[in-house]
Amino acid sequence: MTLNEYITQTDPQPDVKVVLTGGEYIQHDAIKVTPFSVQTAVDIPAVIQRYGIKDNYIRIGTARQLFTRHPQTGELRGSIFFLPDDAPEPPELTRFLRFLKANEVFLKQWCEAHPVRGDLQECNARFRTAYAEYLNSIRNTYALTDEDIDFWLF
Repeated sequence: MTLNEYITQTDPQPDVKVVLTGGEYIQHDAIKVTPFSVQTAVDIPAVIQRYGIKDNYIRIGTARQLFTRHPQTGELRGSIFFLPDDAPEPPELTRFLRFLKANEVFLKQWCEAHPVRGDLQECNARFRTAYAEYLNSIRNTYALTDEDIDFWLF
């Protein structure tokens, strides 16, 4: 169902799926909620205008389905609205995926260059030191926060 069909229906249909097109929604800057979770606020101006609902919809990661928060509990629940397949990926998520690839390269190179010999605890300590230096060196490139670095070092 299109957004226009949804808004103009006289006999509301249950369990519909409304796929939005490019000009029907506004995707705001994404927010990193945790080191592994990016959420993006999405507005649908026609819904705001027609129904007066001003709450943002929420895009989680690269999900096409938009979510809403229950007004009393704050729980996320799926909405009937879906972004189109060609909706742009949030830049924050793109940056995070690039970080994961760079992180994988670092880990592989470190393991190849430092095979475990002797005391395992000593080897782990050397790795932890090298990994902390690595994470701090890429902090600005991938917009890592102190919380992110603590998470990855844990």
